[in-house]
Amino acid sequence: MTFLHCTAALAGMAVLLPAANPPAETPPRLVTLNIAAVDNHGNPVGDLASADFQVLENEKPQQIASFRHGDTRMGRPAPLGPHEFSNRAAADAGHATVILFDLLNEHLDARGPAWNELIHALQPVETSQGVYLYILTMNGRLFAVRGLPDPEKEPEPVETVPWTRQIKPMLDDAMKTVSMVRPTEIWIDERIRLTYNALGSLAARMAGMPGRKNIVWITHGVPIALSPAVTGTEWIDYTPLLRQLSERLDRANISIYPVQQIPPGMAMPGTADAQHSGLSSEDTLQEFARYTGGRANGTNDIREAIHQAMNDVRTGYQLGYYPAPQNWDGKFHKVRVACARKGVRVQVKEGYYAWPEQPFSEQRQKESLEAALSASLDAGEIGLRVTVSTPEAGGAKLNVWVDPADVLLAQQAGEYAGELKFMLAELGTDGSARGSAVAAMHLRFNQQQRDEILKNGITFEENLKLPQSTQKIRLAILDGTSSAVGSITVPVDGKK
Repeated sequence: MTFLHCTAALAGMAVLLPAANPPAETPPRLVTLNIAAVDNHGNPVGDLASADFQVLENEKPQQIASFRHGDTRMGRPAPLGPHEFSNRAAADAGHATVILFDLLNEHLDARGPAWNELIHALQPVETSQGVYLYILTMNGRLFAVRGLPDPEKEPEPVETVPWTRQIKPMLDDAMKTVSMVRPTEIWIDERIRLTYNALGSLAARMAGMPGRKNIVWITHGVPIALSPAVTGTEWIDYTPLLRQLSERLDRANISIYPVQQIPPGMAMPGTADAQHSGLSSEDTLQEFARYTGGRANGTNDIREAIHQAMNDVRTGYQLGYYPAPQNWDGKFHKVRVACARKGVRVQVKEGYYAWPEQPFSEQRQKESLEAALSASLDAGEIGLRVTVSTPEAGGAKLNVWVDPADVLLAQQAGEYAGELKFMLAELGTDGSARGSAVAAMHLRFNQQQRDEILKNGITFEENLKLPQSTQKIRLAILDGTSSAVGSITVPVDGKK
């Protein structure tokens, strides 16, 4: 596929460049925070503005440089013109919610009730696209009941009926397969490390997926430390392992939603008996939620935790600010976000790791775009509308409109800047997807230009030379600041 021409809607404001050629001046680093805002009943609050939030780093107020409200629970798009297509009609939300049913650390008395509650929580789910289920077996392995899509295999099929309607027979079969007594030689230290390895492996599988991701971890949990009464020698502190894994999860835009299951008669978290036995794991689960921006479910309600995770990943706010340059020291920096509106509580990670290097590398961006190109459904985090025409044989002209509300534009020195990365793929008759190189559009607006962009959208056109075997074209666009992704598939002949 050949890029021939691309122009922005407002001349001089956006220039298409190869991804390897960034702007001459490297802008300051932006910290972005994903925020879920809910009312007293736990329902999303969707009408907040930037002025409603205050951000403090180490209790010092920070100036909000970027703000957007994202909601992938879209309704039907506005009427389309001739040969025009939208990714907001039947798009995959561009997110994932993974449920991890932890048999390795779940007590026998709690396993049955949790299993039943999980079935009742998933059966009524209206759309299960982007929802996946794994079991952490009693020997520390991940078993996929409904696994994440494998980019090396066929794309995930489009569902006409949610797979969760069949959750009971699916989970029954899975439990029969993995049912085994945990080997007695697995000591508590080994069990803890197997758990961390499994969570890390799951995070690695999710990292290449575009958009926000949540893990609902149904478990009793693992202790944050073992006392000499358990080890027989000295304390073992697992905090370094927890923070290292939290760092990996944060880089991959994954939040943990733990749901702790306590069997009847067992010592409750926080009691002396629980702490000295080494079985107190509430601290571990709370820390994972704090460091990754998830919610620790205080009621142990599996249905509510799944509902919260799916809701939070689909709608929320994203804001950004510029820390001082010397802050990028590789350490953890505490962040607090407050909302001025009464009756609204916010959920956000309690800090960030100030990595000296950019966490969202060029390779990771490329992988996210490739994942969007190979997915079964279009991604809808960034709204797109495309009008296609075929001015000549073997060619196609795309007029692309990008929803500016879905692009994070950061304010710096009186200007608004952002970056869009995109790839195109030819979809052949055999279902193959042949992708282009990654291209970058560097956006820089003054106040007047930004106002016009917000009113009219970001638009550009692309002229393509295509092989005769090409039936459809898929365009994937990634926001280089927020990592949000949108994709759209259009037929070459422009017919609906």
